[in-house]
Amino acid sequence: GMKACKDSFKKHLFSFIFGPALKLIEAVFDLLIPLFMKAVIDLAKYGDVSLFPNNAFISKSLANFIRLFPSFNFDNRIISDAIICFIIILAMGLVGFAITMITQYIAARTASEVGYDIRKMTFEKIMTFSKKNREQIKQSKLITILNADTYQVQQGVLIFIRLIVRAPFIILGALIISFLLSVECGFVFLSIIPLVLFIVLFIMKKSSKGYLSIQSKLDDISLKTSDTIEGIKVIKAFNKQEKENNYWFYYWCSIII
Repeated sequence: GMKACKDSFKKHLFSFIFGPALKLIEAVFDLLIPLFMKAVIDLAKYGDVSLFPNNAFISKSLANFIRLFPSFNFDNRIISDAIICFIIILAMGLVGFAITMITQYIAARTASEVGYDIRKMTFEKIMTFSKKNREQIKQSKLITILNADTYQVQQGVLIFIRLIVRAPFIILGALIISFLLSVECGFVFLSIIPLVLFIVLFIMKKSSKGYLSIQSKLDDISLKTSDTIEGIKVIKAFNKQEKENNYWFYYWCSIII
């Protein structure tokens, strides 16, 4: 299983690099939007970049960028700055949307192909097992590996490409910017991060235990489904359809709950 994953990941290495790189650009745009808004507000407040406070170098840089564009010949320069800022933010939003769509496509395609590769390699490996090996592992377990486990790998690939770079970069970038804008605000933001990490780690720990329990139940479902289908004639002969339906209903409820 691990070898199949590694081989498939190597095969799609470009997507695992290019996809997160695009999400990194999108994250930069997300962080820049509120900074551009602050820059245009500072321009409205001070009137000229030279009057900005000395420590407002981020706003100064972005305000200078805004002033690079020609004004719209309004009597009030503030309105021109606001329109230019709006166009810049709109452009970043449109580019960010395009990047998101491209990355979503890359993630979905790569996840699908990785899932196919792993299923194919796993199935080929299962075919090399002797009958004794298959009986030891159990047919239900093999079915779960081919279906549920490979699906989880696909979901992992989707999450990796879409969030592995973006989420940490957004958090780190927001923390750095908050310190640059206001030290007090930075420390407030920093104090929240350990709590967030604790909650995430706690959920991950609980999820991993629950996942193993669900996998065991999925094995049981595969086995019972196979037995039910094989014994359908006997079930019908003894008119036990309703009993089987009720069994499956309560069994699924136990998994969901």
